Amino acid sequence: MVEVGDTSMLIIAIMILVMSLITIVMAYLAVIEKNVLYSVIYLSFLSICYSILYYTLTAPDVVLAYIPISTILLPLIILTILAKTSKKKVVEHECRKD
Repeated sequence: MVEVGDTSMLIIAIMILVMSLITIVMAYLAVIEKNVLYSVIYLSFLSICYSILYYTLTAPDVVLAYIPISTILLPLIILTILAKTSKKKVVEHECRKD
């Protein structure tokens, strides 16, 4: 006989397992991707999956700190650095042609 508490615990366990598998796939895709923009997108999805896992494991204070930093601030910093360094490479390349 299955009780209501057992069913909810089973659903939570399945959700944790599925989210863990998704995080493994996203981490793999972020590492092997050659395009940095796609890698940052995979990294954002990985952070969202981690946030869902933290919330499922009843750590809402960690989630409140983790969401803005990992899903917004980190990709923004990476894309800003990427944009600034790619402009420098173009300028250096143009200067070398002369």
